[in-house]
Amino acid sequence: AHVWHDRCPHRGMRLSFGFVKENRLTCLYHGWEYGSDGGCRKIPAHPEVTPPKTLCADILNVSESYGMVFVSAGENTVETNTQWVSVRSIFLECDRAQALAGIAEFVEITEAQENQVYLNKGNTVAVAVQPCSRTSCAIHLSTRSTNPTPRLALAKRMVALRRKINQGLRT
Repeated sequence: AHVWHDRCPHRGMRLSFGFVKENRLTCLYHGWEYGSDGGCRKIPAHPEVTPPKTLCADILNVSESYGMVFVSAGENTVETNTQWVSVRSIFLECDRAQALAGIAEFVEITEAQENQVYLNKGNTVAVAVQPCSRTSCAIHLSTRSTNPTPRLALAKRMVALRRKINQGLRT
């Protein structure tokens, strides 16, 4: 995974409007191409010029663990662990405590690991609660299982949880 600041260093265009071409991120505005390290590789208006090494998009530190991507503006603090498969993410109009209480109804979680990732007793399910605002959050669920049947069951439980929390807020 790669995470960059969403600005092209040339004219400030959002790189998220761009596209990937030949394993390079291409800015939509003038077509400047950037490699995975953020370095400019090609300036279409000047094909004979090799872009200087100092011409780079700002990249952030990234690590993948528990089937999730962790981003850090500073030094990476999450150990890479690729034995997990992402199941589902849901966004809820509730706070972190309500989200954890809802998850606890179908996943018996233990104490938090690093970066607020919770594991179940058998260390087969990982839950991360990401605060989005004071009144909303996201829940990301991953599992070690590569079997689609339990993963589908977990995904359905997440959808049911979202429905339950949303209905509870309306009453």
